[in-house]
Amino acid sequence: MDCREYENRLAIYERFSDDAKEMCTQLVAAERERTAQETKDKEMALKEAAMYKSLYDSIRQKPKGAGYYVCKIFTLGISRCF
Repeated sequence: MDCREYENRLAIYERFSDDAKEMCTQLVAAERERTAQETKDKEMALKEAAMYKSLYDSIRQKPKGAGYYVCKIFTLGISRCF
């Protein structure tokens, strides 16, 4: 084999190497974008969960009405009104 054939092979390997580096760079960038989107989705889900928990707690802790006290009087405090 002469030098020209080695130079041609070397040029092909260099192009392949450059293409591989570019592909890896693009894959890393895509993975970073996907990770950022997953983080945003996670934060949104946590905020939504906190909102639903606060709504549940606000409904659960409503003031006791007149029916509660009437029920307690007639059952001598044994009833479980919520």
